[in-house]
Amino acid sequence: MPETKEKNEVLIVRVTNSQNYWNWVRNKISSYQQAIKNTFRLLTRFNGSQDPNAFHNMLEEDFKNMAQDEIKISSYTMVAPNRHQLTQRIVSIANPLILEALRRIPRYETVDPVYFDEHPTVPKIGGGRAFNTVLEAIGMGILSAEHEAHSAFNQEMISALTLTSMDAKAITGTHANLKKSVINSIEAETQALKTRIHSSLAPVPLSIDFRTFALKILLKGFYPKYQWADFWIEQLSSLIETISDQAFRHVVNPYAPIEKLRQSAKRQLAPYLKLILSQDQSLLFSEDYLQNISVEIQEQILISLLFAGGDNIKKYLDHLFIELAKANLEAPLSKEDLQAYITETGRLYTTIYAQPGKALEDFTIQFEGKTYTILKGDELHYSTWVANRDTKEWGEDASEFNPYRVENKNKKLNPLATFGSGSRVCRGKTLTLTIVEYVAQEFMKDFCWQAFVDDIPETHPTEFNFNNGVQGRLEYIFRARMAPSKTVHNIPKNEAVQNLAPIYANNQMVLFANQDLDETISEEETNTLDNSFAHAPGDSYS
Repeated sequence: MPETKEKNEVLIVRVTNSQNYWNWVRNKISSYQQAIKNTFRLLTRFNGSQDPNAFHNMLEEDFKNMAQDEIKISSYTMVAPNRHQLTQRIVSIANPLILEALRRIPRYETVDPVYFDEHPTVPKIGGGRAFNTVLEAIGMGILSAEHEAHSAFNQEMISALTLTSMDAKAITGTHANLKKSVINSIEAETQALKTRIHSSLAPVPLSIDFRTFALKILLKGFYPKYQWADFWIEQLSSLIETISDQAFRHVVNPYAPIEKLRQSAKRQLAPYLKLILSQDQSLLFSEDYLQNISVEIQEQILISLLFAGGDNIKKYLDHLFIELAKANLEAPLSKEDLQAYITETGRLYTTIYAQPGKALEDFTIQFEGKTYTILKGDELHYSTWVANRDTKEWGEDASEFNPYRVENKNKKLNPLATFGSGSRVCRGKTLTLTIVEYVAQEFMKDFCWQAFVDDIPETHPTEFNFNNGVQGRLEYIFRARMAPSKTVHNIPKNEAVQNLAPIYANNQMVLFANQDLDETISEEETNTLDNSFAHAPGDSYS
């Protein structure tokens, strides 16, 4: 439950707005003034008419100007983007403890209405316009808007995508054959990637297309009988990157061309979905579920898996491989230490900048003796990127990579907030983390490497937009771990860049972007998903 009465914990309670008429009038006049002021600032200082990330940039500046120990909540009244509404208030929340409490409230559109009768103090919070913009742009409207469709989908994906071990012999249950196939695909694609790198070992920078790599794992794991052509998957990967980038860039842009994005995505994805849907679906979907869903819902499920899976796994591996390179490891990390690296990578380089919502009724947030009032109609901006670097909760070194943070703090603050939590936890969380951990383990056994971003070693620039990735051209120089030659970290870059030859296509990597696929789930299922770790271009590979 999101409510608690413990000292300094978060209390979120639905309230009734009892303000009188004249207070309402005064508040309206004030909101119009603030809307003009804030919108003018957005347009002039942050180039709001051209930059879809302008609002994010404004938030970033304002949060940086806050005191270190200040609770990171800020509200903005803006000129509304439609003719039916003059102003729109956006509340940005960037305190990790408050966000954790909010995420544990089921999204209104996808939970049984009885839930709110049984929990009358819990406020109704919807996905919001921004959330729907992204989903509609990539064709996931039904799954996010209809409770019955979402509920069945939710349970099916929990069964299909919960993978916490690479031990195929231990897999049982409804989707056992699917999970064994996915495990085989993970092992095969990882081995193929390592083999190609072994065959090309030289002080020459290589780029790894981890998005294409992830899509190969998913498609070959879901549909092992079909001979998927690498070039076809590479084309799909490139298309997903383009569509995903456009959708996420406009997630909080009130003037986003939603219909244009939706139609363009639908048209471009159609031939790829047609081929995928022509395959035998019995491995991915249980028989009962497959008999009760339409082709349209099948399309939306595939889109959610390929977009979230491809994009998230890529970005997670990109960020992790840079940090492993910077660590200058003399030997592979232990399982426990690697999991600490993966957790810290998820915290510091969360692939989702923000998760949006919308208040469907008034409620208050009480925290550390302060009360924040959220009004019906407010757009909620769950600023994960800022929250994961909040010095108030994480400490003065919040913006530094430190995999050995106090374990109790990690449990309390949820460093993997990019996957959501509770009823809103990403259903692909365990699958993503299992893939990331296995790939990193296998590479550390065989290689040590140095990472370069735009030819600069030991650097980790990150894109500051909704879907965060490495900013720049990412390349690696690999060396067999047991080779007697000089270490990879001592190879001069000017020596390494001679005689460049491309090996791996696009510098892409992916994680399961949390599409906020939420629904009330059992405590056992929540614990399983939330506690997943209780356990000149060079060559290009994918």
